Amino acid sequence: MAVGIFIASSVYAENPKQDVYLHQLKDVSGIVFNPKDQEKFTVSTPHGIFTVRDNGLVKKLNKTPGYFMELISHPNNPNVMFASGYVSKTEKMGVVRTEDGGRNWQELGEGAKGKASFYAMTISPINPRILYGVDEAIQASRDGGKTWQVISPIQGERIFEIAVSPLNPQTVYAGTFNGLLKSEDGAKTWKNIGPIDKPVVSLEVTKQGEIHAFIYDYGYISSSEKSLKWKRGAKFFQNRALLNVTIDPRNPKHIYGVSDTGAMMISKDSGNSWASFEGHQYSSAKRIKAGKQLYEDNCLACHGKNGIGENPDDPAAIDDNGLPLAPSLNNTMHAWHHSDKQLILTILNGSPRNERMIAWKEQDLTREDAENLVAYMKSLWNFNSLSCQGPRHMSCMH
Repeated sequence: MAVGIFIASSVYAENPKQDVYLHQLKDVSGIVFNPKDQEKFTVSTPHGIFTVRDNGLVKKLNKTPGYFMELISHPNNPNVMFASGYVSKTEKMGVVRTEDGGRNWQELGEGAKGKASFYAMTISPINPRILYGVDEAIQASRDGGKTWQVISPIQGERIFEIAVSPLNPQTVYAGTFNGLLKSEDGAKTWKNIGPIDKPVVSLEVTKQGEIHAFIYDYGYISSSEKSLKWKRGAKFFQNRALLNVTIDPRNPKHIYGVSDTGAMMISKDSGNSWASFEGHQYSSAKRIKAGKQLYEDNCLACHGKNGIGENPDDPAAIDDNGLPLAPSLNNTMHAWHHSDKQLILTILNGSPRNERMIAWKEQDLTREDAENLVAYMKSLWNFNSLSCQGPRHMSCMH
């Protein structure tokens, strides 16, 4: 299962009509929104470019010229996107551009010293001819990505992300191993502006001048450019990292990010709390409350209060007939080994391996009821469990 579910490209090759969902893709390297499209957004992955609907259903666009490490869009035309990465394991891509939303790509430029593989890129909202990219050093283009110049290596710093101010294309921010840096001279000289000197692995500046960043082992932070008074959001990420933070321009309270496990995560309260994108459409407070009531009415007797399991001191315990006791549904591993779909189907259809887990659809539970139960169960999980859900749990156990 862990292999088959991740090879989304093979799924498309073998049966292009088979539905594939975002959580089945191994990783996401870039997230782009079209403010005028309320139904979907675009992501770059090791398998190519996909559009993603709110329920996670993905559609692959035409074959890309290689592996994209970064994907950004033109501030005035979301159908125009720029990307960089690798053509093969050893050959760098340079910079490529699409004008039709990712269906077709053309070579645009190389880099200052031959073809670059920019793993971080940004484009000026007020002067889209100015782009910055990070390869071995920070490079800048002033002709829309055709030609590039080395600007700054930031001596001794490992750079994770870069973002340009919407107020001034000469003002640039960098997320580095030692903190959040700011340059006011086009990335030539830098000063530290962050609340703490820890790795800033994700960084975004909105068109409204709001800075958002994730600091490893510290949490999510935000501030206006003008004040630089940092507001700390969610703090507890259990040693996981949140990458590719992207604000949804259609609803700025909605923030997307990718866990270091490759799982897409979403915050619907400006970064104060996070949930997995998988199943987010039924994870509202109302549905979690309904799920909790269903759990207390139907599941608590076996699975215990707050999902601790029938015998939390001995998870492998069996009953007098040799059947396993009800497993835990909280952070202690069992439930988050499975995808939402698997959990929902088990609730509705029961378990063929354990007759104690009955088919609740025969007790008049509906699909919506099962979704609500899963929403409640996942509300008991921490960020690590959400990041490691489904086939990703194997890599989280080492």
